[in-house]
Amino acid sequence: MSPTPLILLAGIGIIESVVWLYRCRTANGSSAFHSALAAFLITSTRLGFVWIGASAVLAATPWWAALGSYVIPATIGTWIAHRIVASPKAETSP
Repeated sequence: MSPTPLILLAGIGIIESVVWLYRCRTANGSSAFHSALAAFLITSTRLGFVWIGASAVLAATPWWAALGSYVIPATIGTWIAHRIVASPKAETSP
């Protein structure tokens, strides 16, 4: 079992959590470009997850290891990104 797919799944999980928060913030009152960019980025990260996840399964990685390597970093990334965006300093920045 190669750890490379697990590391890549962790990276995709973190990227998707930040992009998802960006998508939620662009849904209200943003330009069409930012909404389209957010949709493109979400779709790209989901395709990356399927591609890397399938390669992890084909490499005989246990399903719980592949899922955990995606879910745990995505959860932590969402928490950190939400804390940064919700901080009072983020509200005053342009």
